[in-house]
Amino acid sequence: MTFSEQWLLAKTFLQTPLQIGSITPSSTHLAKVMTAAAPWPQISSVAELRAHLEHHFPQLPVYEDALELQQTIRREGLPHVDCVISGLPFFNFTESLRSSLLDGIHKSLAPGGYFIAFQYSLQMKKILESKFELISIRLAPFNVPPAFVYVCRKKESVHLQ
Repeated sequence: MTFSEQWLLAKTFLQTPLQIGSITPSSTHLAKVMTAAAPWPQISSVAELRAHLEHHFPQLPVYEDALELQQTIRREGLPHVDCVISGLPFFNFTESLRSSLLDGIHKSLAPGGYFIAFQYSLQMKKILESKFELISIRLAPFNVPPAFVYVCRKKESVHLQ
């Protein structure tokens, strides 16, 4: 990352700290922990919220609004996806926005689909457990700051608002 890119990230974080999860970019180590958590042989379709993979996979379509996940998936001709990967700072959002995003993710997943998200704290644990089966929480200790990777699976018998 160039100095000007680092400066832009820091400036954006200072202007809108609730929309940016960290003053530093996510590390390659964090990306490896997240991708290692995915059961790739069972996955044929993935949606990423907050697209970091676009630089590595330029052929992937990128869409801007995470609230439109279901519509985006349908527009791509898919009924659902097998996995959603997210770097959104959920705990920084209002309860209403957080709930809408998580409900949309749940509805967008195939039965038994995976939701893999990183956060900088364990504050989301109970919220995620209410909507998903929490399979594991992995630590990415070499990320700055260290991050927790939540590995969740879609529960079918969940009450969505």
